[in-house]
Amino acid sequence: IALSQRPPGRDDLRLAIGSNSGYAQLWDIVDGLWHRLDDKNGGDGGFLNHPEGKAGGEVTVSLPGSPGFERNLFVGYPSFDSDRGIVRIVVVGGNTGNVSLTERFDGDIFLQGSRQGDRFGTDIDTDIEGKFVAIGAGGGGYVRAISFYANTSSEEVKVRPVGSEIRLNSSSIGSRFDFGSSVATGRVPYRGCPRCGFVLNGRRVAVGSSTGFYVFQFVEDESRWYQIAEHASDSGMVEVSMSPDTVYLGVGTPSAGNGRGFLDIYKILDQEGDLRKGFPQR
Repeated sequence: IALSQRPPGRDDLRLAIGSNSGYAQLWDIVDGLWHRLDDKNGGDGGFLNHPEGKAGGEVTVSLPGSPGFERNLFVGYPSFDSDRGIVRIVVVGGNTGNVSLTERFDGDIFLQGSRQGDRFGTDIDTDIEGKFVAIGAGGGGYVRAISFYANTSSEEVKVRPVGSEIRLNSSSIGSRFDFGSSVATGRVPYRGCPRCGFVLNGRRVAVGSSTGFYVFQFVEDESRWYQIAEHASDSGMVEVSMSPDTVYLGVGTPSAGNGRGFLDIYKILDQEGDLRKGFPQR
């Protein structure tokens, strides 16, 4: 599920819903009433259905959280092409009563898995403006970060990768086979990291797997991702979610406690990238 607020001054919301049944849905709430946007005929053949018509195919969704940027919808189909996986970028145009859905960058190489079995699009997360996107490949063991580049001469916008694919290094804990099953991203609000020996800027990505979670920082000057934190878990799959400023990290373990499930909140310390467990103080 992904939720986005409409432009300032309005109480309207936009809701995207994924499923394990081969479809996704997009809804607006206006004046207290929900309106479905992806299927104006009211049937089950919505625009966001699995491209191969797989009734049991998983579909994941992500929306930018910031008002005014809710027109960009990201939809993942990890089972596409024998689990290669693809991601569609859909622009929502018009108003609630007269909506148009347009796919952009169809067939772009950076929006599909490298090989069959990667399950690219297992999870997707965007920054609050939808200009930076982290895409997990939970079968290939990697995360790909992308952004959008505008050619100043032609004004053409293209997808481009941000650094190399994010993968576990040899000293990291646990297995790599489901690394990328959960992802979260945001922008770093500070610039100093004395212990790291380099300047923090730009973006941060958290990644969940069955063996724990990991935090990576992108260094613009080197065009490289660095792993700055990790935490082991033996409670099954770890789900991650991060505040837009990347300071607070929510970590869910649904199968912990004999299926009861737990949610832990961590603070990523400003200067050293260390983790401190506990709820934020207000």
